[in-house]
Formats: sequence, structure tokens, C-alpha cells
Amino acid sequence: MYSPERDTLDQLCGGDMTVASVRGIYDTDDRFIRAVLMMLDQGDLRLFRDGVEVPKWEHRQTMGLPNLWDSVVLSVTDAGASKVS
Repeated sequence: MYSPERDTLDQLCGGDMTVASVRGIYDTDDRFIRAVLMMLDQGDLRLFRDGVEVPKWEHRQTMGLPNLWDSVVLSVTDAGASKVS
């Protein structure tokens, strides 16, 4: 069964991607934001801006600003990668 969350993890196993690039996997911005926040909270993903990891307390604010999505990068963790391998 198809899951955009699983597809996100699978895509990121190939290398880091901007948030904007990953957005296309989801049907709505709301679903996308909720899914990414959940995966960040579970430790499956990491979020970077300007090469620096975004602190957990800034995840929601950063994801809520689509104008930043081209400059923010998602990276899969070992825990996240293990869910698709």
C-alpha cells in the first residue's frame, strides 16, 4: 500500500532534499506539514537551514513558512532509513 510518509523516507535515503522538493509527494500542504512534523518528532528526519540543524522548538514555525521551503533541507536519520529497508 502506498504511503507518502514511506515514500518520503525512501526518497531521502538517496540523499538530502529541500522541503520544496519533498512537498510534491503529498496531496495538500496541511497533510505534508503534519507528516513531516510527525517524522521529525519521531526522529526519522532532521531539518536543516543554512547547513545548521533547526532546533526542535522551531520545526513547526519553519515548516509553516512555505517561502522558506526552497532553503530548508530534510535529511533521513538511521531510524528513518531502517523503516524502508
